[in-house]
Amino acid sequence: MSVLGMFARNPQPGKTKTRLAASIGDQAAADLYDCFVRDLAGRISCLADQFWTAVTPDSEDCRRWYRTLPHASNEERCQLLIQPDGDLGQRIKWFFELAAKQGSGPAILIGTDNPDLPAARIEEAIELLSTDSADIVIVPATDGGYVLIGLNATPGKLFDRIRWSSPFTLLDTLAAAEAAGQRLQILSLWYDIDNIEDLGTLAALQTCRGDSAAAPCPLTAELLPKVLSEVAAEDG
Repeated sequence: MSVLGMFARNPQPGKTKTRLAASIGDQAAADLYDCFVRDLAGRISCLADQFWTAVTPDSEDCRRWYRTLPHASNEERCQLLIQPDGDLGQRIKWFFELAAKQGSGPAILIGTDNPDLPAARIEEAIELLSTDSADIVIVPATDGGYVLIGLNATPGKLFDRIRWSSPFTLLDTLAAAEAAGQRLQILSLWYDIDNIEDLGTLAALQTCRGDSAAAPCPLTAELLPKVLSEVAAEDG
């Protein structure tokens, strides 16, 4: 049984995409992030046998928000999980340990800062792990981390000594995989959306999609011009 997981945050102004919010405002950042999650989940929730949305914080408001997402009504395949306390590495490890307890099969985890991540990347990761062609699959990010990581076994100590949210995240993970004797496959690079320059990339790619380029993000693409025009007006 394959499991595809997604880490997501309740889009609250002032607490969501704070680096981006510094350029476009708290409300715009929260609204855009909400679109990111909806576009991404609506497109990828069918790619694996099970789709898990691991949300934070642990609140009734967050649960209400989850119930409005496009996949939430499919309770047979889609589950809501609450992320535990801890740093990013601890939470990633928790996800893969939980997936391993559900039975054999690959587990893939992505974030929600990359709404236009091509489905082909996810499908390729599942295929490589399902056919035992790799133990670990990663889609690297342009900031030194990764936008997707997949395993076909429990993580063990893989994530114990990673410098998270740094230029060394991917390098540390590669070193940990090598030390553990794991076969690692790196897929084509993608990007996270962390600042206003990334929004420009997102907007541009939405206008020139090709077979191997960015996936469509209709809700995000509808809101983006308004956000960017307001920023341009303020700068002008």
